[in-house]
Formats: sequence, C-alpha cells, structure tokens
Amino acid sequence: MTKEIPNDAPVFIERHSTVRKLIAESGVTQVQLADWRGQVLEGYRRLAEPLPDTMLWKKQKPQHALDAEHDAREIAPHLGLNALETDVLCLLLTSHDLGRLVEAGRTHRKEPRADWHHGVDSEVQMVPILGLEAETPFGRVLLLAIRHHADAKPVTLEDVGGNEAAWALATVVRDIDKCEGFTQAEWYTANEDTKEKQRHQNWPEQIKGDPEWGKEMGRIDPPEMLEIFERHELLPRVKCRSYEAYMLQFLAWTFDIVHPEILKRTLKSGGPLVVRDYIDRRLADNPAQRQRLRDALANWRDGLMAIA
Repeated sequence: MTKEIPNDAPVFIERHSTVRKLIAESGVTQVQLADWRGQVLEGYRRLAEPLPDTMLWKKQKPQHALDAEHDAREIAPHLGLNALETDVLCLLLTSHDLGRLVEAGRTHRKEPRADWHHGVDSEVQMVPILGLEAETPFGRVLLLAIRHHADAKPVTLEDVGGNEAAWALATVVRDIDKCEGFTQAEWYTANEDTKEKQRHQNWPEQIKGDPEWGKEMGRIDPPEMLEIFERHELLPRVKCRSYEAYMLQFLAWTFDIVHPEILKRTLKSGGPLVVRDYIDRRLADNPAQRQRLRDALANWRDGLMAIA
C-alpha cells in the first residue's frame, strides 16, 4: 500500500496557462494533428521494417508509444485539457520514441551508440513531419518537448531556453512516459526472456567486454548506483551493471515525476511497488544494501513508497 497524495492544487493547465495560450494562438486544428499522427505511425513502420523480429524494440517501442498516447488521453481530463490540447499532448506521446527505433537501427547495423539520447533522434524525425510548422513558436515548443523528454536529468527552464510552455509539455510528456512504463513492471521483473533481451538491447557494447553485464547478481552493481538512489536522483542506465541496478534505475523514475496528477496515477497503478518488491527480494542475501534501499524509500516524500 502507498499513502495518498494530497490533491488540493490547481490542475496542470491552470498551473501552466502558457500551454493553453500557445496552442490557441497557433491556429492548429484537430485535422492537422490527426494528419501528423498518421505520419508518425508511418515513421515507426518505416524505421521498424528493416529490424529483425528478434530485436526487442521493433514491436515494443511502437506499442509503447500507442499505450502512452492512450494514457495521455485518459489522464487529459485530470490535467484540465480541452479536446484540442488533448490531441496535442497525444501527438507528443505518440512521437516521443521514434528515436528508439533510430537507436535500434544503429545497433542492428553494428554502429556505435550515438553521443546523444533518443529524444534528439525523435526530434529529427519530427521536423519533416511538422514541415513549415517546425519553425513556428508552436512547432519549436513541440520539438523542445520531444527532445527533452529523454534527458538524463530533470528538465529545467534553462534547458528549454526559459520557455515555460516547453518546460510544462516536456515534463508532462516525461511523466506520462514513466507512468506508462510502470504498467510493464511485471514484464520487466518476472519474464526471464525479457530480462535477457533487455540486457542485449541496452548494453550491447558493455556485454562484448563483460559477458555478465546486465544479469541478475543479487546486488546493486555498481554500488554507487545505490548512493545516487539514496539522494533520490535519477540513475544513469548506461552504468547499471546488474539487472537489479537497472531496476533500481527504473524505480528512481518516480523521483522525477513532476506533476502530482501523474504521480498519483503512477503510484495507484501499483507498478512502482512491483519494481520495489522485486529489488527487495533480490537483495535478500545482501542485508546491508536491502536496508539502504528501504531507508531511502522511507525518506522520500513522507514514505509514499516505504516498505512496511
């Protein structure tokens, strides 16, 4: 069980009225948004087609995008969004992971991992879809939100050039992305085939020099990942050697959910608790790390995810 999150604050669109103003002044229509959505789905098909069926992301990432879009449509009323604003948010969630298939293509072609994250690749894919709209204030905000949803650290106003609407949209896309990700918690923690495919998808280069990389080890490896978790910060996925550390990185997503409406939905889904309990079980033979995990959870937001 988790504690309840107080729900006495203004809703998202009231807190971030710049988003409403931007969309209203853009002149964008639901017909145009539907056309862009269709082009995005074609982009996923085109990028996935050359990938082998054995690649995890070939089917997972396009489905995740659709699931995230569905979540966005369900949560939109709780954010105070009207129909047009809802379609804008849904477009962002549909398109946010195009870059994952760009990354998968590089892996399939045995090219080195890029120096940038997949949000940049998603943005690059969206520019021709938006066409001339990419150069307008509205289009630039959409591209900023897509780019920065994947940042390795919390998004700041400075990251988006001080544009409050871009910050609001980037963080809400990021939050919904995490919320949807937690619906797959059982799949990540209980499916052995998934665990093996995840390690090869996430760390192909590390595995070349260390065949144990990404396997379950009964510990957080490297241990400094636990130190970062204790500070309630995001963990770098690329450095997570054990699968338990990878799942700790997953659990730390909750620390970065900005908007209370989405944090409440995420915790109520039960997904974070599935990941929490998986890690706790895996550390049963490592009592020192297990206690540090429990203490870190008890010390976050008055014990919202504490283990009783």
